[in-house]
This record gives sequence, structure tokens and C-alpha cells, in this order.
Amino acid sequence: MLSTRLMFKTVATFLRFTLALNDGSEIHSNEFEGPVNLGQFIAEHGLDPTNAMDPQME
Repeated sequence: MLSTRLMFKTVATFLRFTLALNDGSEIHSNEFEGPVNLGQFIAEHGLDPTNAMDPQME
């Protein structure tokens, strides 16, 4: 079972997981309702996103 983090200041939306396999293929989950933190889509000045889970690590 996969789970998502609880986010604050969120917007409800539809999500799905994608699992990348070693052979280059992908497995996609069914859509599910979940929250998205809009702050994850806004880059702060001077910070460079490194990945989707920690978009603004210093």
C-alpha cells in the first residue's frame, strides 16, 4: 500500500502514483482524490529544486 503525506494549505485534486521499474517500464495506479500543497509548485528565489518530494531544499 502506498500513502501520501498530509499537507497543509491544500487543494483537493485527483492524483495517481507511477512506479518506474528497472526495465524502463512503468506501472500507474488508479486515480484517487488527495490533497496538493500549492507551495510545492512555487520556487523560492535562490533555491533550486532537487526532486518532487523536497522541492526547495537549501
